[in-house]
Amino acid sequence: MYIDTHSHLNLTQFDGDRDEVIFRMRESGIRTNTVGVDLETSQLAIEISKKYPETSRAIVGIHPAYITVENFQTLQNSLTNIEHIASEPMCVGIGECGYDFFREEVSGELLRMQDEIFQRQIDIASRVNKSMMLHLRSKKGSYEAYDRAIDVLTGYGDTRPICQAHFYAGTIDQAKKLLELGCYISFTGVVTFSRDYDEIIRYVPVERILCETDSPYVAPVPYRGARCEPGYVQYVYTKIAEIKESDVAGFQSQMEGNVQSLWGW
Repeated sequence: MYIDTHSHLNLTQFDGDRDEVIFRMRESGIRTNTVGVDLETSQLAIEISKKYPETSRAIVGIHPAYITVENFQTLQNSLTNIEHIASEPMCVGIGECGYDFFREEVSGELLRMQDEIFQRQIDIASRVNKSMMLHLRSKKGSYEAYDRAIDVLTGYGDTRPICQAHFYAGTIDQAKKLLELGCYISFTGVVTFSRDYDEIIRYVPVERILCETDSPYVAPVPYRGARCEPGYVQYVYTKIAEIKESDVAGFQSQMEGNVQSLWGW
């Protein structure tokens, strides 16, 4: 059993062959969390998970890169609907949410908006008693998104939800702080072609690691450059098990336990 803890089967890249992709997953015994980035994709994540309950669970929320001055009020209003669908049995978490400083300068009013949308989703996760999927992306060479999220989560004390820091690209010191906050840390197919993550993978205890694809992005070797699918998560498993000097079967078993602990399935 391979579990892809973060994919986007709900995005347009899968509109032409979504059922075929999921069929291949079912044939290979692969499961995934289908993660929303806005209200529409969150609703679709629920629909996919209802249609394929043996293959998918939904995570619903507002991605920070989607926040603009123009749509802020609309996104605020949509969080009421996000909380409503978060009560669906096929929904296991809130997200992906957090901070995105990669695409443009984020300061002043826009930073305040990312703060507010993130904190409202933390509050929703606490009320519905579900875990969170964190999106933390800084500008190249910077790690400020991680520092800000760590500060916010620390401020919630014992009331903060358990989180998965998805597509981890922070420092070891930041990983240490996230682990102290109870977070799990996940890695994508990038680990199959970049050695930049090896030290952090060795540092994070296997009990707190998770694997993901972030499909349709960052396909692992041997599919690098192609559209990624959740089924490719097996290559992430193999590489991380190798870096951790673990046998793949034992690593798979640990990952099943980790997913059960965090996402409850």
